[in-house]
Amino acid sequence: MMAPAFIEGMADPAALIENRDDFWMRYAAAQQAVKAELEQVDWESSGLAGRYFGDGSQLSEGTPREFANYLATFAFDDSILPMRYAEELVEEQGLELPMGPLLRASRNNLLMISRLPDENKGRLFAVIKHRTNPLMRDVADVFGRPEFTGNPLVLDDSTSEPVLDWQPAIREYIEDWVHPMRGCPAHKIPVRYDGKNMSLINYFWDRLTEVLYPEPRVAATEADRT
Repeated sequence: MMAPAFIEGMADPAALIENRDDFWMRYAAAQQAVKAELEQVDWESSGLAGRYFGDGSQLSEGTPREFANYLATFAFDDSILPMRYAEELVEEQGLELPMGPLLRASRNNLLMISRLPDENKGRLFAVIKHRTNPLMRDVADVFGRPEFTGNPLVLDDSTSEPVLDWQPAIREYIEDWVHPMRGCPAHKIPVRYDGKNMSLINYFWDRLTEVLYPEPRVAATEADRT
């Protein structure tokens, strides 16, 4: 029931870019567009039960509408984590690579994390955040695997076009826990866009990277396109 909101909300990246020069303004505009579509869903007639959601002692019971908005928020938040580390890696190495195309070319590697069961994905995100914060590395040591230093991403330039991948220790952890029947259900929902078939999660990733890292062809006005 949530899928059409993501498809329609992200269908026109140029509309979400227009007059928004700040990264976080574009991020908020994309999130608001999806949530506006979610508001149009007839959740009350869906027959779905309320759900408990949150983290640990912060669990609260909400309606299907509230739970859908909660999941949408996490879809955006989860996407931002690899994107921001990708930015840092490109800057650290002094590379002149356009972020949008780089992230789209790397999605098969980066989106592997979304195929983990929720508990493993949450644990891995916590380890990454702690290990990349000098003040929190002792906390990360309590978690154990995966053990790594520096940026959690690496650049593989051995292919025809450079792509990003997780550090070997992180990739090994993902491969150990990846489960075809767990993780984000958007992997299983087909979408047809621009004459191509793709999964909903790939569609969302591609549209979001176009919004957050606009290129001239994406930011063009309607007059330019015609």
